Amino acid sequence: MVLTGSKIGFTPGILSKVRIRKVSMTSNQKRMNITMLRVLEKTIENIGEKHPIQLKANHALLIYRLKAGERKGYLKNLIKLQFRFGFKFVPIIIKQSIKYF
Repeated sequence: MVLTGSKIGFTPGILSKVRIRKVSMTSNQKRMNITMLRVLEKTIENIGEKHPIQLKANHALLIYRLKAGERKGYLKNLIKLQFRFGFKFVPIIIKQSIKYF
């Protein structure tokens, strides 16, 4: 919604509760991370190349790749993103490289 220009706000306090059962998605953190990874991939695919949220969306994608256990090609992807975003991506590369190792 934010990507389309919608306004958002903050409301303090608990607005909902989650019940965790053995068969619910919330009980399987890895499955949730994999799903979040797919959502981020689609989001990045649909937003413009120059959109201001691109950097943060790609950072989130890297975080969820590790959480989902997708390590194949991870470092190669970090380097590719460094060339794409330049120096502003360096702190993310350092942080994510430490998490990787």
